[in-house]
Amino acid sequence: MRPSTPASLAIAVALPLVSLASAQADQLKWSMTKDSSQVSLVYGDGSEESDLVLSCKPRSNSVRFFIGETDRSLKPNMKVTASVTAGSATATVAGKTVPNELAGIPSFIGDLRATDPLFDAMAGAPTIRLKVAKTAKDIPLKTLGSKAAAFSKACRNS
Repeated sequence: MRPSTPASLAIAVALPLVSLASAQADQLKWSMTKDSSQVSLVYGDGSEESDLVLSCKPRSNSVRFFIGETDRSLKPNMKVTASVTAGSATATVAGKTVPNELAGIPSFIGDLRATDPLFDAMAGAPTIRLKVAKTAKDIPLKTLGSKAAAFSKACRNS
């Protein structure tokens, strides 16, 4: 029997991790819920730990952004700004960090007007980029379909 090299051990350990990460990414999806008191557009796996949650009261013209994980350098209850980009549209979302005990990294909550061009840009962009402090995350939009337009329309007051 030939002794294992560090490279072969690294490959043996990495392959199952890559498969697991790929399987987890396949479980992430966009979903939309709507009732008389709230409309939500969520990207995640259906668990408590969603990557991105957009929510509003119908016709309120205000959208609440919840970004599941921000940056390790941030502490809860800090005023911060998120940069959110889809295609050529970039929105600056003022907000604050909130505790996230499950992740161990603060989450972000902020508000943006439902008429912001970002929501229209989401329909044709391949990804939406969320940047808080030094950490950025790209979320695919290809499975979003018509949900972005339906969400924005439900949140607008006109």
